[in-house]
Amino acid sequence: METKERKILCFQHCERTNILCFDLPEVCNICGENIEDTGLRIPPYRIKSPFSTAADNGCSIVIKPTVGTFLNDYTKSANLHIGITTSTGAVYDFDENGL
Repeated sequence: METKERKILCFQHCERTNILCFDLPEVCNICGENIEDTGLRIPPYRIKSPFSTAADNGCSIVIKPTVGTFLNDYTKSANLHIGITTSTGAVYDFDENGL
């Protein structure tokens, strides 16, 4: 089952600091200036999501929010599930009784 993650944009405005966002803001989060009026040090480009599906990563420890995905739905109060994958990508999850 493939989930569609939101695109992550990266750019630099007033400093050599990468700013990551889903949508380009009107004002810079660092200096507060309007981005369109002052220009960008590095224009926005899309970066690959750091998240992937468990089935594509055999022999791994996997963590997932109970509902949804990390980029779209995760909050610090959300429950997480942990599991392991076999070499073929089959997922085995943990609960209070173990595997």
